[in-house]
Amino acid sequence: MPNWLRWILVLPVALLSYFAIQVLVGIQSDTLPLPGSIQDLWSQGVNSVVGPWAFVFVGAKMAPPPRAFETAVTLGVVYGMFTGAVAILALLNSNRVHNPLWLTTAGALGVLAVIGTCLHFRVARQSKPSGHVTTAIE
Repeated sequence: MPNWLRWILVLPVALLSYFAIQVLVGIQSDTLPLPGSIQDLWSQGVNSVVGPWAFVFVGAKMAPPPRAFETAVTLGVVYGMFTGAVAILALLNSNRVHNPLWLTTAGALGVLAVIGTCLHFRVARQSKPSGHVTTAIE
């Protein structure tokens, strides 16, 4: 696949993977033999970690390989800005937020998943031979 196409597809593929994870975990949680509130808590907890991980991991994998780490960091910043915006809106409308502690915990778990994913790509980049010279387009 040409690099220009990889760059075009980074964000759409990242978003699609995020939403696909949300749906798949939601469907899977309905099969758990647990009370509804526990199923909901499990589903939200898993989605808080796996959704952001998929967003960053799949998006970075779509980018040209020499730029996977930089792409992971960029997508991580995008996710962090989104999470920060949601947190600010929750604070401004705290009387409408059902459980602000859960919202904060879920956001923190997502950010930790994103950081871990970025570290994965950093380690992968460091373990490759350094003989490859990249261009600004790669």
